[in-house]
Amino acid sequence: MSVANLSGADGREFLRIAAQIPVETRTRCYPLEQANDAIDAVRSGGIQGGAVLLPPR
Repeated sequence: MSVANLSGADGREFLRIAAQIPVETRTRCYPLEQANDAIDAVRSGGIQGGAVLLPPR
């Protein structure tokens, strides 16, 4: 989850704490042409983590 109202000090404190605990990231990649499917999955709670749109090669 992102938060818009963070200061630089808040970010540094977060990174200090994050370095002390195991942080696990999860992503699910979608080709750009499946952007609507990615949005639907995020809205329905079908994704744990973040959805990443991949540009065409």
